[in-house]
Amino acid sequence: MTVATKRKKLHRVVDALPERHLGALAEFADILQLQAQRNKQLPTFRADNEESLLSLVERIQNTPFNPDNISEPTKSWADYAAERNDLPDASFDASAWNEQWDEIEGQIEAASLAHEELERRQDW
Repeated sequence: MTVATKRKKLHRVVDALPERHLGALAEFADILQLQAQRNKQLPTFRADNEESLLSLVERIQNTPFNPDNISEPTKSWADYAAERNDLPDASFDASAWNEQWDEIEGQIEAASLAHEELERRQDW
């Protein structure tokens, strides 16, 4: 089975998961990513590992809903994202981004003023 076929199959299985089970699968993916970071390489899957992953997804799909598995959040998504993205993006140019944002804000302001002027003229 080619990598592309494996990815398509996994996408179909994940897309069929009920929303309440996606968290467990996301945690599993986080574990794989952490392992890959520790090893400084991507994890490799043999056919038996792939079947184990598909079996896990099927088991999650067949697990009945249990409200005891739901816990209140301990932090905001923004805090969680900040922890996961603590490495700065070396390619990000803050001054260029600010210049582009200022230009966009100017365009928005100009469009807003033009709209207000049009409405004012229509009222006359």
